[in-house]
Amino acid sequence: MDGWKKNLYTTWGAETLVITGFLLVMPFLPYYIQELGIKDLKQVAFWAGILGTATGFMLIISTPLWGILADRFGRKIILVRAMLAACIILFLMGIARNIQQLLILRLMQGLLTGTITSAIALVSSISPRRHAGYSLGIIQTSTFIGASVGPLLGGIAADFWGYRNSFFLSSALAGIALLIVIFRVKEKFIRPGAIPGKEPSRRKRIISMGDHFPLILLMLFLTQFSIFLIAPIFPIFVQKIISPSSHLASTAGIILALSGLTSALSAIITGKLRDKIGAYKKIIIPAMLLSGVFYILQSFSKDVVQLLWFRIGYGLMVGGIIPLINTIIYSITSRETIGKNFGIAGSISALGMAIGPLTGGIIASVFTIKTPFLLGGIGLLATGVITFFILGHIEEKTQIGESRQAI
Repeated sequence: MDGWKKNLYTTWGAETLVITGFLLVMPFLPYYIQELGIKDLKQVAFWAGILGTATGFMLIISTPLWGILADRFGRKIILVRAMLAACIILFLMGIARNIQQLLILRLMQGLLTGTITSAIALVSSISPRRHAGYSLGIIQTSTFIGASVGPLLGGIAADFWGYRNSFFLSSALAGIALLIVIFRVKEKFIRPGAIPGKEPSRRKRIISMGDHFPLILLMLFLTQFSIFLIAPIFPIFVQKIISPSSHLASTAGIILALSGLTSALSAIITGKLRDKIGAYKKIIIPAMLLSGVFYILQSFSKDVVQLLWFRIGYGLMVGGIIPLINTIIYSITSRETIGKNFGIAGSISALGMAIGPLTGGIIASVFTIKTPFLLGGIGLLATGVITFFILGHIEEKTQIGESRQAI
C-alpha cells in the first residue's frame, strides 16, 4: 500500500475515534443540562444553543492560528496537540457541577481542539492532487461515522451508565486516537522556507486562492449555518414526538447513527464521482437542493419512524457537500499553505457552526421546535441556488469543474 494511503487510513481511524468521543455526548447534552438544574424545556433549548455556539466561536479564533502553526512546524504535531486537549477536556466535562462550568469547558474545547481541520490539513499535504476528492471524502467520513457511532454509544451509555460516565468514555476514545496518531502516522515535514526557491511570496502567504476564496467561504458558511440550525434542539424534537419511554437518549442516538452512516456513504461516493468526472456543479447543486427538501420534511414527522426515513434521505444528500467544498479549496491552493488556508476555511466553517446552533436555540425558544427545521431547509435550498452562480463564476476562470490534475 502506498505511504499516503497508509497515513490516510490511519488518520481516518484516529479521527473517527475522537469524533465519536465528541459526538458520543451530544444526544443527551440537553438531558445533561436538565441534570445540572435547568428544567424548563425552552430554557434547555436556549442553553443547548449557547453551549453549541461557545465551541464554534472559539474555533473561529483558534483554527487559523493552529493552521499557520501547522505550516510552520508540521501538521502531525498540531493534530497530536488537538487530540490531547480533547482527551483532557472531555474528562473534565464529566465532573462539571453546574452549567457555568460546562460552558467554560465548551469554550476551552473550541480554543484548544479543532481536530477535523488539523486532520484535513495533514491528509491534504500528503495526498496526490488527482486523488483529492477521494482522500478528503474519506477523511470527512470520520465525522459522519462519528456522528453515527457516537450518538448510538452515547445514548446507550447515558441510559445504562449515566450521563457523567459517558464523558469519561468519550475521553478514553480521544486518548486512544492520540496514541494512534503519535505512533502510527508518519509525516516527512519540511518547512517551505527550507527548500531553495520554495518560499512563497508575502502576497501568496496572505492570499493564496485569489478572488475565489471569499466565494468559497460564503458557500461553506451558508452550508454549515443551515446544517447546524437544529443541532441543539434535535434531541428535544425527538422528545416531543416519542411516546413516553425510559430509552429516550438511545432512541435519539439510533436516529442520528443511521443518518450519519448514510452521510458517510454519500461522502465516499461523491468523492469518487468528483475524481472521475471532475464537474462540481453536477454533484453539489442537486445534493444541496435535495438535502434542503429532506430537511424541511423532518419537521412534519408524526412519529419516530417517519423522522428516521427523512433523516436517512437527508444524510444521503448532505454527506458529500462539505467534502466537495474542501476539494475545491484544495484544488486551487498551494501545498505550502494548506494548513493556513484550511485553517481560515475551518474558521468560517466554525462561524456557521457557532451561529447556527445559537440561532436555532433562540428561534426554538421564541417560536416552536419545528421552526429551525423549516429555516434550515430553506437555507440549504437558497445555498444551492447561490452555489450555482458561485461555481459558474469560478469555473469560467479556472476550469476547476472539468480539469483532472495529474499530480
